[in-house]
Amino acid sequence: KADAGEQADGNNNCMSGTPSKSQQDDPLSTSRVRKHLMARNLLLKPLPPPGKILPEKDPLTGQSVAELIRMYNEGMERSWMLVLLMMTPITILSVGIAWLLW
Repeated sequence: KADAGEQADGNNNCMSGTPSKSQQDDPLSTSRVRKHLMARNLLLKPLPPPGKILPEKDPLTGQSVAELIRMYNEGMERSWMLVLLMMTPITILSVGIAWLLW
C-alpha cells in the first residue's frame, strides 16, 4: 500500500508504481500540491499595467495589436448584423405561419 505522500502527489502508476513518461517530463503533473500552489501563485501575481499586457505590434505581421483587435471587433459586429438580418424575416414568417395555422 502506498503511503499518503505518494497518493497526494499522484506519483504512482497504477500498474507498476512508477511515474509514466509524461509525468517524468512534466514535474507538475506528478504533484497535485505543487500544481495547486503554482496555479495559486499565478492567480495572486499582480497584473502588469494595461498598456504592458499586450505588445505594441504583432511579432508575425508587424501590425499594431490595437488595430488587429479593432478589425476583429468590426468583423464580429458585421457577422452579428448578418445573423440578425437573416433571422428577423425567418422569425416573422414563422410566427405568421403559426398564427394562420392556429
